[in-house]
Amino acid sequence: MVVGARRNTVFFSATFLSLFVTSLLLTNGEAFGYPSIVKPPASWTNVVSTDFSYWESAGVRPILINGNFVCGFHCKFEGTACLFAVSIFPSSFGGNSSFSPQLVWSANRNNPIGLWAKLQLSQGDLTLQDDYGTLVWSTNTTGKFVSGMKLTHQGNLMLFDRNNEMVWQSFDHPTDSLVIGQRLVSGQKLVASISATN
Repeated sequence: MVVGARRNTVFFSATFLSLFVTSLLLTNGEAFGYPSIVKPPASWTNVVSTDFSYWESAGVRPILINGNFVCGFHCKFEGTACLFAVSIFPSSFGGNSSFSPQLVWSANRNNPIGLWAKLQLSQGDLTLQDDYGTLVWSTNTTGKFVSGMKLTHQGNLMLFDRNNEMVWQSFDHPTDSLVIGQRLVSGQKLVASISATN
């Protein structure tokens, strides 16, 4: 009787531990090797990695991850028609690439970039340049002291100063959808992106 009870305890403990660890992996981007906060100076180039991952099979090259939200380069076809964007992945993707990310916000949705485009975080601005070095998009925060960039658990991409005060946030520039915690204030609107037919 005692041996059977001990086996059940060990089985349930092992099951709980494995479920707990799995849930951490699914909710913590750092477990995948991606932070939720970065400090300047930093830059990222839109290149195809040599270790093709789940993220790239979904067309995403992550920079920041927080929970189900991913910020990075989102590409339609092998590095063409890429956006710097935030998207949400279903919470139960479990490595199944049949789940596609849903775009929440994008910086350059009407001006896509290709391979070798560069995102740069300086102590005053976040900029996106195409592969020729031409400025495609900017937060226009030059002159403000930016001490970091973070992706919140609500999917808000933020630049903050040394006092942890927000300098710029994607929630103030809605593009593709609204998420929980985001408000559409007077004067703002959601507009469909340009398509091949309009």
